[in-house]
Amino acid sequence: MVPIYSTASWLSLKYYWHAIYFQVLSDCYEAFAISSFFALLCHYVGPDLHEQKEFFRQMRPVKPWVLPISWFAKCCGGKKGPWRTPASGLTWFNIIWIGIYHYCFIRVAMTVTAVVTQYYGKYCESSNSPVFGHIWVRPPPPPPKLLMSRPRANYHHISLVPSGWRLTRVLS
Repeated sequence: MVPIYSTASWLSLKYYWHAIYFQVLSDCYEAFAISSFFALLCHYVGPDLHEQKEFFRQMRPVKPWVLPISWFAKCCGGKKGPWRTPASGLTWFNIIWIGIYHYCFIRVAMTVTAVVTQYYGKYCESSNSPVFGHIWVRPPPPPPKLLMSRPRANYHHISLVPSGWRLTRVLS
């Protein structure tokens, strides 16, 4: 992945007037890298799809979906709606499998759309107007680092020493 991203970045700097083409192509490559990594992990579980499904069929979900899918579950039917926690690991595997491989198709379609709209002058990366293709094609930016980081917890433990109890601070 590093050579592809570094080459795309270098080409974007050298030919800055065509930078959008290199940027969306590296995003397209990202989708295939994610799907290849998922296929590798699935191959570690089982060499063919039948053994993978047998492996996941025996699993049970431990935790419900993460945010924002858990919010969708509350709004759309709760435990009987389409966003409910899967009853078996096979259902979870099928949902993730379909999602990852659909992302490849959608990313390629959005890359072609971005290239075509840029060619016709309707992409405009600096504008968030719905008239331009940028707002519809690019994925939303990740949340700021400030919102993603949690304050560092201070862990303490108590140990018994000959002189009595002593509170010591242990950093994680």
